[in-house]
Amino acid sequence: VYIDGLKDIRCSYIPEHLYTIMLELLKNSMRATVELHGRQSNSHEPLFGESLPPTRITICGGEDIIIRISDRGGGIPPHSFGRIWNFSFSTAPQGIGELAGFGHGLPLSRRYARYWGGDMDVFNMENLG
Repeated sequence: VYIDGLKDIRCSYIPEHLYTIMLELLKNSMRATVELHGRQSNSHEPLFGESLPPTRITICGGEDIIIRISDRGGGIPPHSFGRIWNFSFSTAPQGIGELAGFGHGLPLSRRYARYWGGDMDVFNMENLG
């Protein structure tokens, strides 16, 4: 993970809520990146470190603070993109584990952001991230 922009910005926030939102976004980003680039590998060895494209976090500040997370996880298929804010909708493959893919992370994170006067959106680039 690379962090660009304002690294020492100060603002008022509830740490648990920002942690929950960032954890969900980074978890989704990293899972998609590993799934896409792991399949592209010709080897059966897992990909680590420099083999995977990095996830980038960019922090911009002014009157508002913007945190952008960008990855090379392949994006969200167009037929799924319109449903990402629906509770219980997931793009995760079936049977990936007991603690992922329930479809609550993005909708709940967006509600946290909006409750405290912020917002959250996803800008999709199919086949990129």
